[in-house]
Amino acid sequence: MRFHLYLFLLISFCIFSCSDDKVKHQLQFHSPDYELSDFKPVNINSTFKVQENQVSIKSIFISENTQQLILTSLEDSSFFHFYDLQTLASKGSFIQIPKEVKSSFFRMRLLNAENTLQVLDDYNQRLLLYDVTRLNRDHYQPAAIDLPFSYNDPVIIDSIFTLADDVKRKKADHLYLVSLLKPPYEIAEAMPVNKLFLNDTDLIDTIAYNTTHQGIFHKSKNTNEWLYIYEKIPLLQIFDSTMILQKTAIGPDSIFFQDIRVKDKSNSYSYFQPYTDRPSYFSLEAKFNSDYIFVGLKDKYDDLFISKILQFNHRLQPQYVYHLEQKASVFDIDFLNKKIYYADDKKSNRLYSFDFHSN
Repeated sequence: MRFHLYLFLLISFCIFSCSDDKVKHQLQFHSPDYELSDFKPVNINSTFKVQENQVSIKSIFISENTQQLILTSLEDSSFFHFYDLQTLASKGSFIQIPKEVKSSFFRMRLLNAENTLQVLDDYNQRLLLYDVTRLNRDHYQPAAIDLPFSYNDPVIIDSIFTLADDVKRKKADHLYLVSLLKPPYEIAEAMPVNKLFLNDTDLIDTIAYNTTHQGIFHKSKNTNEWLYIYEKIPLLQIFDSTMILQKTAIGPDSIFFQDIRVKDKSNSYSYFQPYTDRPSYFSLEAKFNSDYIFVGLKDKYDDLFISKILQFNHRLQPQYVYHLEQKASVFDIDFLNKKIYYADDKKSNRLYSFDFHSN
């Protein structure tokens, strides 16, 4: 029955798309590994925890090694705000960074094993590595790694500073999800690790393909694994410490695009057009360890905030979906105490938490 439904949808889509000369699509249909109905719904009861003076909490990090909760702010004069994880007593604010400089900071991730907060300074094309155990020292300066190009989501994966990025460049009619680059990080010298799809035909539009498959890396809190979450397609992938693909899960819907083009009448440009009938969209917020994987969900593609959080086990099998009382901008997980912390979208200087289920 499911096969006949997919076949009907495919034929219907082809008839529709062929009737419009301005839009050209290549679709690939996949049977989903899970659907939203596979998650047990949980209505949460959040507890108010912290109200900061800064206007906006940009990110939340739970440092399980140092038992600290770390907030970063774009508005406050101090970039880092530290709290004791058990008592939530303030431990001070650190690192004065001009607002115009902080505005170029993004792709931040806490690497627990190294006690390092990695920040992409996009304006200056460099990676900043903050040691969270030394931020309270006078005149502290982070380690900086200069990047010769603007990368999408560069991450340092080992002690010899191998850089991984989702470099998608055409080579032998294939595009690659992950490429490894060693200093000085020349894209031309990148070593492709994983083919995103085996596609032996020429791509209609390489730029549209690359844009469609953009995503973000997340590091496990207690292993050397990485989770890659796609922004525009319902696909989750887990990689080992050398960026070799280990697990993949498709869902919650059964369709994602290999290539999408929308062109104007002059054929001068192409861009991504999201599939608007999906039941939900991944946010770029995700956290995981060796036991659980948490991924934020948005109701609409262009939403800025998270309405639900999905919980998987370590095999990417569905467990729970948490319906947030108010939409969240960012979240992090305290795996030791089984709590989820989040900043709400309306008053983003307020921090809340609730308990998650452990099986």
